[in-house]
Amino acid sequence: MSRRNLAWLLSVPAIIVVGLTLVFAAPRPQRVKDQDYENVQLLVDILSEVDQKYVRDLTPEQRTKLVEDMINGGLERLDPYSSYFNADDYRLFMKQTEGAFGGVGIQLDPDHSSGFLKVSSPMVGTPAYDAGVLAGDLILKVDGKSTETLRNYEIIKMVQGEPGTEITLTVLHEGSKEPVDLTMKRAKIEFPSVMGDLRKADDPAEWDYFIDKTDRIAYVRLIAFNDHSAGDLTKAIARLEAEGVRGLVIDLRDNPGGLLTSAVEIANLFIKDVVFE
Repeated sequence: MSRRNLAWLLSVPAIIVVGLTLVFAAPRPQRVKDQDYENVQLLVDILSEVDQKYVRDLTPEQRTKLVEDMINGGLERLDPYSSYFNADDYRLFMKQTEGAFGGVGIQLDPDHSSGFLKVSSPMVGTPAYDAGVLAGDLILKVDGKSTETLRNYEIIKMVQGEPGTEITLTVLHEGSKEPVDLTMKRAKIEFPSVMGDLRKADDPAEWDYFIDKTDRIAYVRLIAFNDHSAGDLTKAIARLEAEGVRGLVIDLRDNPGGLLTSAVEIANLFIKDVVFE
């Protein structure tokens, strides 16, 4: 599993989510602290220069946004999955990890070749799916506003909203040259974290996890680490064990990450509890 699938979460109003392992060791040397103070002073000096010499006065909101952009610009140089969360971003992230929210039912991933967010998959039966949003679509605009200069969480905040409210996505289908406007109404999206490959023929609401019925090999897609991922996976495994499973494939592709605690719970599940005979 790539390191982008895990994120450290700190329970503070503003946090940094970094795709790196954090190791707490002895206090840092004084020379390193001095260098940090110099870097902070550099940031303060730059803000002072902007205040004095920019063509117009900045509002407090613009100053905050400038600092956040500076932080995110630096973090993105580390790797594309490191970013700073302010209080609003943190609340949005936590809402997503609950597994239910108001939205249109699409999973978005960065497309580094175009600079836009790309739909990795629309969820079946959601407003986006019914409106014609396809896997591979690039999200060019949300309600007429270009997404080109916006950060990922700014776009997600625009897409999510109260169920029943209308939204128009301007998308570019894969292989097409002309974008199209797709209008839909937001709905309450129940975000499953554990899925199979096919639905059962006699019960479309249930997943048929067995991809090899002769050798009793099951396949499970784990598409997020949210509050109920470990519980959902535990239920799926219990059902498979009752049906005589002998082997299990866990697919983490396109998993955007989520709660570290959930990922650890799932890892411990396989270390301690899952044994196939």
